[in-house]
Order: sequence, then structure tokens, then C-alpha cells
Amino acid sequence: MELAEYNLAVNQQKTNAETIISAVRLGQISEEQAQSELYNLQLTTAQVEKYLNKLEAAKRANAKLPSVSMLEGMAKKGIINAETAVETLVLLGYSESWALNIIKTWG
Repeated sequence: MELAEYNLAVNQQKTNAETIISAVRLGQISEEQAQSELYNLQLTTAQVEKYLNKLEAAKRANAKLPSVSMLEGMAKKGIINAETAVETLVLLGYSESWALNIIKTWG
């Protein structure tokens, strides 16, 4: 296979993989189906993981998380426990140690 053919094949593989990831985002297929389809493209495990990680990152970026003050209110009312509060604070960008310190201030 010549370099031009190889590059064309790689670009087609990338386009197909991006199409599969878009189908998951649109709810047309499940993540499990996407993983299977990515492997059917003869991608390596590392390549499949890269696309699945991109999908997961996009889902996290689109997730609406409560603010710190909203978390405090929910914790004080017993709606969420300390573990959930810490996990959410970490998702908001705080280190786990800072998250633990923050919830200590809530009383």
C-alpha cells in the first residue's frame, strides 16, 4: 500500500469513528454498540479507548452540575450525603482534599 492510500484509509477510519461517536451523542446507538462498531473498524484497543474517552469527556462537559452553595444546601437538608458532595466538588475542579475541607465548613 502506498503512502497516499494509507493516509486515505486512516482518514476514512477516523471519519467513520467520529460518525459512530456522533451517533452515541445523538442517542442513536449505545456506548456498548459504539465500542463494538469501533472495534469492527479494526482500530487498536488504544484507539478505541481514545474515542470512548473523548465521548466521556464530552458528556462530562455537557453535564450541568450544582454550584457549591447549591451543594451545601442539599447537604444540609439531607438530600445528598458527604460522599456525593465530595464527588461533585471534585467534578467541579476541586481536589479531593479541598472538597473535604469545604464540606467541613458546612457543619
